[in-house]
Amino acid sequence: MELKGTIVKIGDIEYISDKFSKREIVIETSGEYPQKISCQVSNAKNNLFDNYSVGQEVTAHINIRGREHNGKYYNTIEIWKIN
Repeated sequence: MELKGTIVKIGDIEYISDKFSKREIVIETSGEYPQKISCQVSNAKNNLFDNYSVGQEVTAHINIRGREHNGKYYNTIEIWKIN
């Protein structure tokens, strides 16, 4: 899947454990009803956004992931490639 828009935020890398780290990226879509979509990159992909800045137009290739924890359901939009 692809998400096209403008970078609104590039967060700092968060180190959750020795084996997992993540970075929040927010991309704003265009159109009649623009949306600010919070995504993440993790582990080896954390450096994908080192050469990007807020305000740049991008196409993010994404996977949507879902999981259950204690009876609640959570979704994550994971960026795996950026153009």
